[in-house]
Amino acid sequence: MTRWINGLFGIALACAILTMTGCTHVVKVPDYSLQNQPAVFAVDKKIDLNIALVQNDALRKAKWEMTMQGDTFIMEVGPQLTKNSNELASLLFKNVAVTDIPKSVGRIDAYLTPRVVAVERTMIILEWKLQDPNQNLIWIDTMKGESSAPGARPKEEGTNRSPLLEDLFRKSFQAMKSSPEIENYAASVNKNK
Repeated sequence: MTRWINGLFGIALACAILTMTGCTHVVKVPDYSLQNQPAVFAVDKKIDLNIALVQNDALRKAKWEMTMQGDTFIMEVGPQLTKNSNELASLLFKNVAVTDIPKSVGRIDAYLTPRVVAVERTMIILEWKLQDPNQNLIWIDTMKGESSAPGARPKEEGTNRSPLLEDLFRKSFQAMKSSPEIENYAASVNKNK
């Protein structure tokens, strides 16, 4: 009888350990390129500025993480945000050099810095800041990219990243392209060349 009780106790203990142990699920973010959307990201003439695009570790390693019932879901959006911010800057500005900290990288007219404010399941908030070489503020704006899947489960999220990224970078593109502050700064820089 004691042996039977010990056996049941062992099975119960093993079941408890198995149910308490969680798994980590890394959700793949589909590769998305702004260059595959020529109608959305079209520009007649690039902004005549030499830009240093500041991409720090916080941007490169940005991720969404959620723990639910012992399982952890991770969606690493940093590499895609890094790639798309580089593409956006290259589409909009005449010359772009990438750096990880604001520092002199040749002849630079301004520093453009994307900063991740928030990453949620169906939303990313990104702040864009443009500063002159002395790091005086020229322009700043915050963009909120959203996808239309509010009830999506984390495992299904990877399918919603492209619309989210497209929304985020479309809004960013339009804001920079139509900014009077950026236009006026470019005109003043080019007037003095």
